[in-house]
Amino acid sequence: MGITVAATPVTDVAGSSNPGSAEPHNAGQPGRPRIPAGLPWGALPANDSGRLPEQTPPVPEGGEEMLRRTVLGALATLGAGATLDSDLPWKVFSALAREDTVGADHDRWNEIAWEYGYTYLSTPRTDLVAELSADIAALGQTIERTANERFRHGLRPAGTRMAVVMAMAQTDLGRFRSARHWWWLARQLADASGDRDLAVWVRGNESMIGLYQRRPLPVVVTVAEQAVAVAGRQADAGTAEAFGAKAQALALMGRADEALDALRAAEQTFDRLPSTVTGECESIYGWPRQRLHHIESFVHTHLGGTAAAYQAQQCALALYAADRVVSRSQIGLHRAVCLVKDGEIGEGLRQAATTVDRLPVERRLRYVTTIADRVLDAVPERERGRPEMDELRSVLAVGRQGEEAS
Repeated sequence: MGITVAATPVTDVAGSSNPGSAEPHNAGQPGRPRIPAGLPWGALPANDSGRLPEQTPPVPEGGEEMLRRTVLGALATLGAGATLDSDLPWKVFSALAREDTVGADHDRWNEIAWEYGYTYLSTPRTDLVAELSADIAALGQTIERTANERFRHGLRPAGTRMAVVMAMAQTDLGRFRSARHWWWLARQLADASGDRDLAVWVRGNESMIGLYQRRPLPVVVTVAEQAVAVAGRQADAGTAEAFGAKAQALALMGRADEALDALRAAEQTFDRLPSTVTGECESIYGWPRQRLHHIESFVHTHLGGTAAAYQAQQCALALYAADRVVSRSQIGLHRAVCLVKDGEIGEGLRQAATTVDRLPVERRLRYVTTIADRVLDAVPERERGRPEMDELRSVLAVGRQGEEAS
């Protein structure tokens, strides 16, 4: 039995901060993207636009592994930024939702999907999207060739996790429309799997990543509240992430009391998490203490409580491993916002520019530039002629070459 979510429908409504971002809808189902009916699986982009062919080609000799290599080769030929088209989420959903589907090696696919939760933290985004696209195409071919209904549920968790990683990577690359499609797919598969923990984890992460995706802040809050509603009384990584996302969104909205209430809820949830979750620092599946300090830093920074923010930043940096360069850079940018708010405008702008400049160019993407933009936004109007503003904009422009229009 699937998960039923009794909550306000999530819709990126008119008045969002990203005009023109509305997705096509099914008639009579507001907020739900269109699902093309009867779409076949295609393995290779057919032309320079990256569209998939209308008919499914035969699986190459050698099975899914050969298919995977073939897709990777095709993506490489099209260029570093190429990916399978945005219809792919609907093809995955169509295949996994069919009553006659499946018959696959669940352990193998779950292992592949689980591994992406680790490699996500260190793999360049364009490489990750290409690898993931190939595996998703191979999973789709596996599903198409099977007809054993009892295995259907066993593949949905793998499909869910792969969809979440794809949504996160697409967001970092600035492909917001595609990312929203993958989040929709992840929610559908998680709910259909009947796995409550998975459904909560998807929505918790979707709400957090929505802060970097130009989604309206009320939508972020709604998705976070859905996660909490599905979780009920249980405490897990998804619940903690949802409370953290809600606290951050409310802080950006200037609703200080509510933001601090949500932050306290995240702290209380953290205290109830098992050590297997708080001790997992190497993947997106854990929720260690530095995650909590990171959220505290964000909330206090944007509410103007710089003393508490500085303390949280120090705690987070003491726990983050040296190779977590993006997370450490985000904390450095929180500090830069605090310096600007404390009147040390030149120092804050210089710290922000140095923080971004130290990152490899391929990591200066949306999860960094979004926070750096908030440093610029914090500068009073009368101070915006400073040369440090131009320096920071110049450093950010280099990173934005790797982002794409949504």
